[in-house]
Amino acid sequence: MLRRFPVILLPVRRPSYHHIVISAVAGIGLIQMTLFIGYTVFRTFQNQAALESEALHIQTLKAEIAQLKELKQHAEYDPSFVRELARCQGFVQRGEIAIIDEKRLDDSKADPCEPRVMLPKP
Repeated sequence: MLRRFPVILLPVRRPSYHHIVISAVAGIGLIQMTLFIGYTVFRTFQNQAALESEALHIQTLKAEIAQLKELKQHAEYDPSFVRELARCQGFVQRGEIAIIDEKRLDDSKADPCEPRVMLPKP
């Protein structure tokens, strides 16, 4: 058989003001910590993307360094490469007469004189 206990209503005490203030400060602290954790997570993802971007940039620079080392090696040991590079930049040998084509100077589609382009293909 089900038995009911008698309900006794106790008088409700109002919480004191310092309890209310402590609860409000705790609530504000909880909100602040939630925002701080959320911002930390956001910064983590943002920094991850920046690191990936920098890693790609480092790979590009390493490839460029390798090309420049190869260019330096060709410039040190291959006189024909140096001669061709000098001609591309407009240098002439002694006794030669330089003839300048004015139409070619205005042509925007002229090939760039870039040493990396001039490297022999493997």
